[in-house]
Amino acid sequence: MKKLLMTVGLALLLVPTMAFAAEFKYSDKGNIGVGVKETAKNLYISGQSVTISGDVSKDLVAVARQSMTIDGNTENSVMAYASESLKLNGAVGENIRVGGNTIVFKGNTGGDVVAIGKNILLDSSGNIGGDAMLASGILKIDGNIDGNLYATAGKATITGHISGDVKLTGVTELTVTKTARIDGKLVYNSNNQATIDHDAIIVGGTQYKTLGESNGLISPFMMTGFGDRIILLKATCFLVFLLFLVYLLPKSTKRFIETAYSDLWSSLGWGLLLLIIVPIASMLIVFLLAPAAIAGVAMIIYGLGIVTSSMMVSLLIGTGLYKALNKEKEFRLDWLTVLLGVVVAVFLYKVPVFGPLLIVLTFFIAFGTFARLIGSFIKANRS
Repeated sequence: MKKLLMTVGLALLLVPTMAFAAEFKYSDKGNIGVGVKETAKNLYISGQSVTISGDVSKDLVAVARQSMTIDGNTENSVMAYASESLKLNGAVGENIRVGGNTIVFKGNTGGDVVAIGKNILLDSSGNIGGDAMLASGILKIDGNIDGNLYATAGKATITGHISGDVKLTGVTELTVTKTARIDGKLVYNSNNQATIDHDAIIVGGTQYKTLGESNGLISPFMMTGFGDRIILLKATCFLVFLLFLVYLLPKSTKRFIETAYSDLWSSLGWGLLLLIIVPIASMLIVFLLAPAAIAGVAMIIYGLGIVTSSMMVSLLIGTGLYKALNKEKEFRLDWLTVLLGVVVAVFLYKVPVFGPLLIVLTFFIAFGTFARLIGSFIKANRS
């Protein structure tokens, strides 16, 4: 019976992979990638260095501990991170979400670009079809942006063509060269006035205010794709929290995962039941029986359980998927399974009906597991 429950649970977790027909590639050492003559579909790839020379249908998710180069074309979106250099030379059909030390865009994208890096360059050959939302120490825009540019940077240089508005905040040094053209407004927030060549074209005019003045620069940046930003912010928080657990509390984290998968239906049932019962029971305790302190402790544990379980959803997905795909006996707990789980969870949020439903069911399992472990702890320490 237990094997049957495990199989059912893993099958549920595998549905997204089967639906997306995803490909997974991983290497602990050296370079890993997709060859020029190869084509990947919904590719999840990670390694010391990553090189994508071939094309990717659907989405690409990539992580490199050193450098990454993407020469091939991606049908839909790209989400990537490289601790050193990240070069995007191919065409991307939809949006790009990237982070790294040095980021260079030489290709074209049909959607928006969100990038965070120490150095960011939009090459003269590069074109962004939507808005660009960038955070960088040194920012250089030599290419074209068909939408708006929202950015924060230490040093920013604009030489290319931006069809919309340019809104910059926190800029120490801004230079607009004679080849630059901005069809909208240039609005910037800095303690230093920009150096703007008299041949530069700024159709909508220029607005300058010092850093101490409020000019609403942050609002447009934050409101563009606000829903996606909330999801990405949550994903980043979950990633950091889970890495903390995996590397600083490996035994406790492993026990949580093993307890959850040892009896998925039990965890699911307890999670659903306790989410309803605990608040009601706490109110009854306050009004009918005991001092409020008891109910307060119960609600604190309840709240802690909800927060912890929300974050553990990604780890349950990542460890379950990896174990099933690689047919391993033990659950793998490291940065790869954490990243895999967070990325899959982000995509599930975007899948109508099925995605959120699977997230909710996994949350019930996580909360039930939390409750089971608390119960075991109380039982073991009962005098």
